[in-house]
Amino acid sequence: MPSNDRGVDLVCIVPPMESTVEEEGKWELVAHFNDRYKIKNCRHNYYCRAPYPSIDGSSIVGDEFYGTFWFLEKVNTGRREHTGNVYIIRDYVNPNLCWSLEDANDRSPISLREYTPVPNKLWRIEKYSSQSPVTPDYFPSGYTPGTDITALLSCDDYYPPGFSWEKSIA
Repeated sequence: MPSNDRGVDLVCIVPPMESTVEEEGKWELVAHFNDRYKIKNCRHNYYCRAPYPSIDGSSIVGDEFYGTFWFLEKVNTGRREHTGNVYIIRDYVNPNLCWSLEDANDRSPISLREYTPVPNKLWRIEKYSSQSPVTPDYFPSGYTPGTDITALLSCDDYYPPGFSWEKSIA
């Protein structure tokens, strides 16, 4: 999130090194019922929001009060470096729309687009701690967030307070 201005468009910040992520590039997944999540920026405490009703091409923006609900859909890309941490972020109201980048450049805007299986619509979600580098195997083997009620009941085990995620081009 580039600034704390309400309604500012979200952009992809590509970290210079995988283990170095600035606060503006860290996000908290806030679990809600029905396998939904809100996504909150750790630096500015703003939620990710899309306009309602969402349409193809809508920008994702920051909002201090209202956040859109999102589904996290795990994806198996078949690539070893993506084991267990690649997701599609889908709009809750219009699930055929997902987060998408215009290009692979730093500061590329994030918008909602119809899903197609291309890399600019895949998001790597990983635990990040200021004491340790990004760890690719955060989720235990066989665990998929949001697949059943146990995911919600056990969210404290997998999404502790301060859980953050970073975006990187998948």
